[in-house]
Parts: sequence; C-alpha cells; structure tokens
Amino acid sequence: MSVSEEWLYVWLKRHVRAAGGELLGGQPPSGTDHLPVIEIKDPLSLDRGSKSAFKPDLVFLLGKTLFIAEIKPRYSAADQEKQSGLLASEGRIQRFWEEVDQRELRSQEIGKVSDARGYLELAAALAFEGVAPPDPNLWLLCSDRGTFTFLPPTTREVS
Repeated sequence: MSVSEEWLYVWLKRHVRAAGGELLGGQPPSGTDHLPVIEIKDPLSLDRGSKSAFKPDLVFLLGKTLFIAEIKPRYSAADQEKQSGLLASEGRIQRFWEEVDQRELRSQEIGKVSDARGYLELAAALAFEGVAPPDPNLWLLCSDRGTFTFLPPTTREVS
C-alpha cells in the first residue's frame, strides 16, 4: 500500500496527541494548518531571506524531547542527510531556538518552550511508511498504516 505525505502528516499528528505529546509547529505538505511554520535559516545565508531555509514538516514535544521531523511516504536518504546536517550545525540549531523564541511557542506542560531549552533534548527525526536500519544520529518514526514506532538513535524501540 502506497501512502501520501499528507496522510502520514495527519496520522503522525494523531499519534503524537494520543501519546500525550504537543504539536508546536509545522509545514503541512498540502498547504496550511493551524500550526505556526518554523523556519530554520542557514546561518551562512541570513541576508538572503528564506533562501536556503529549512521548514520542518512537524515540530512536536513528546516527554522531554523536542522533535524536528521530516515526513516522506518512504524512507528518504536526502532527508536523512538534511536532518543529520541540521544536528551537525551549531548555527542552524541556534537559528531554530531563535525561531522558537520569536514565535513564542508554548507548551501546556512547560510554558514557554525556549525557556526550557536546557531541560529538553532536541531530536531530529525522519517519519515514513516502512522500516529502515537504525541511524546513529536520528530518530526514525516508522509507520505501519498509521501506527508509528519510534526508533531512537539506538536500536531499542519506544512507542
């Protein structure tokens, strides 16, 4: 069965809410949503506006982990590279936190998200239908028709 990015986006949002998580931001594949768009600018291209900016598909809080997720119908090596690059760039991470602060993203549990920066674990994730080998840096959010399994950067499973 082939699924669309839109379908996975909706099902991941439902999964996060059902698991007690909070949706904070997103860029849905088909247009608009009630969530604010988070734009992570390239620190080397700040004078170029949105050029080279990264807009994650979904930003959510689950427990003490703040996820920056990219969603594709199938595993994407290009998104894996993009997400790994995000984690490796202190400048991009700084721009992410500045965007979270500027947008005044709030959690019902912790209040202003940027104020909890030292308390939260920042995690980059890939969400897709199917499975892939574990990644040493990224969370893999593997879907089986809308039921997600969260695989951390180790091999143990968390749901």
